[in-house]
Amino acid sequence: MGQSLVPVIREYIDLDKQVAIYRRADLSEFTIKHYFYVWRLFTNFMTPKDAWKADRDDVARWIAYRALRGLTPHTISRDLGGLHYYFEVLGKGAAHGKPGKGVRSSPARDDLVRRVLRGIYRKHGRPYERKTPLFLDSLEKMIDHQRRDRLCGIRNRAMLALAWGAALRINEIRMLDITPHGKGTGWIEISDDGVLVHLRRSKANRYGKYRELYAVPARNGAPKYCPVRLLREWLKASGRESGPLFPPVGSALKPFDRRINRNSIRTVIKRAAGAIGINAGEIGGQSLRAGCLTWLAMQNVNIHRIQEHSGHKDIRQLVDYIRKPKTAKDSPLAGTKWTE
Repeated sequence: MGQSLVPVIREYIDLDKQVAIYRRADLSEFTIKHYFYVWRLFTNFMTPKDAWKADRDDVARWIAYRALRGLTPHTISRDLGGLHYYFEVLGKGAAHGKPGKGVRSSPARDDLVRRVLRGIYRKHGRPYERKTPLFLDSLEKMIDHQRRDRLCGIRNRAMLALAWGAALRINEIRMLDITPHGKGTGWIEISDDGVLVHLRRSKANRYGKYRELYAVPARNGAPKYCPVRLLREWLKASGRESGPLFPPVGSALKPFDRRINRNSIRTVIKRAAGAIGINAGEIGGQSLRAGCLTWLAMQNVNIHRIQEHSGHKDIRQLVDYIRKPKTAKDSPLAGTKWTE
């Protein structure tokens, strides 16, 4: 009788492991890594006291310390969320490869911590610094600056053109495959008419409930900036027919069979912008996406058509990406009796 229960017990043990895996899958790999990083920061602050025994006063001191170090209230608030997740979801066992074991109520939720955080916002709060959008003329100069005799330059030309044209986020660029049979969250179709970008998942569609499709037409009037030509040139030069669309390029001038990482994509964008005289400190991973969407608005494209291209569910979120340079003529007072 006891022996007949062994397979059942093992099955439940395996299911418990799977539950832990699925629970972690609710967040992206990048977010989970950041939460582990936040926990290390908190553990170092608490030394020699056991961070797992922290109370509300410990957490309040930690966020006050970080505010005095110059971290923004937004960063502190975000990291408090990571600390809370570690206490209540990842648990003490996460450090030993057993996430979900030994969880406890989070002191980061305490009212004292919330009041201290509100005080930090009141004393140190400042507007979120949005990165500078990169418009079409800047994109073309950035593409021109990439070396055509280097494989990484050929890759960068194609990546910049596609990322801007499809208004892609950093992770969407990274997770694109050449064919629909890859392990990424999207793939491309290339034809003479243009490029179709298929996304199984995105920031707005994290759980893959539907497939997103974005079209980037060919630029026959400007062939050296045409995403169709640049992508075909990249695929031919790299010899790639499957796998990640944009892998890193090794010292042997051959692409690795893995995905380029997020920081490398940001570096490509920042260096390309800096090379044409734009302050790289004002450029971020969203600068290409914001540049495309803002440029469409400046071309008087209907806001709902822009929303179709951006994938935003809410126009209010889209408006944050439209960053037109503002002048006095943009005031609603312009063109009224005020100016007569």
